[in-house]
Amino acid sequence: MNYFKTMLGAAAAVLALGAPNIASASTLSGEQLRISYDGCLGCNLYPSDTVTVGAGAELSSGDGSSLDTNFLFGGEYVDFTGTSIITHLTGSATLQLIVEILDTAGVEPIVNGLSLISATPGEVLSGAGFTEVVSDTLFKVHMNFDGDGGTIEVGLSFRSVTEPPVPPSVVPLPAGGVLLLGGLGALGLLRRRKA
Repeated sequence: MNYFKTMLGAAAAVLALGAPNIASASTLSGEQLRISYDGCLGCNLYPSDTVTVGAGAELSSGDGSSLDTNFLFGGEYVDFTGTSIITHLTGSATLQLIVEILDTAGVEPIVNGLSLISATPGEVLSGAGFTEVVSDTLFKVHMNFDGDGGTIEVGLSFRSVTEPPVPPSVVPLPAGGVLLLGGLGALGLLRRRKA
């Protein structure tokens, strides 16, 4: 009888295995972001905008966003791609973006680094303390544009985190599960008769 209980427990353990581990996302594509911005590093924090990262610029002149109303001029934009932020301004400006990845659904990306990919001559991505990862879901990018304006592209790197599987609340038996348990029961009975 103990043999039967042991085999039954082993079968139940195999059937109760949870879903495979899920790694954190490594792109901003499809994510919802809350973006605040500061036009002079601490002196003027404007209201935030909430955007979903997709095709085209998320914030641009003429779109009615807070950034558009207070800061952007014709042809200027901020475009979040899956792995970078492209900012294009036409004149002299200092702009700090404060970006929060909102917890919507699924596994959120965890940004762990920011780096300059490219900049039009004269444009500068400021250093530590201004451009930094504040937490797993919050980062700041501080940019300085000279009188002629131009484009800065900032790359994002992501930390890979594996979450443990979530055990199912009810263990569904696959079609062969009943046969497996029946076979184990028959083995137990045969062993008991031999003993």
